[in-house]
Amino acid sequence: MRTNNNILVGLAFMPYLANNILKHLSKIDLVEVYTSKFFSGKNDLTLNKIISKIPLILHGLDFTIGS
Repeated sequence: MRTNNNILVGLAFMPYLANNILKHLSKIDLVEVYTSKFFSGKNDLTLNKIISKIPLILHGLDFTIGS
């Protein structure tokens, strides 16, 4: 994980990017996952490998304060 000037580099997790994310973990500081996909109940083993090595940021798209 790079820590130059507190600037981080992250990618939104997409299944088709998973293997490339794993190959380049040393260049990626965090991975973003949409909450609706993360909590869908589908177990993505590649995503589990990724988030065991770098931080995870959850990004909610389907939830709002008013709902």
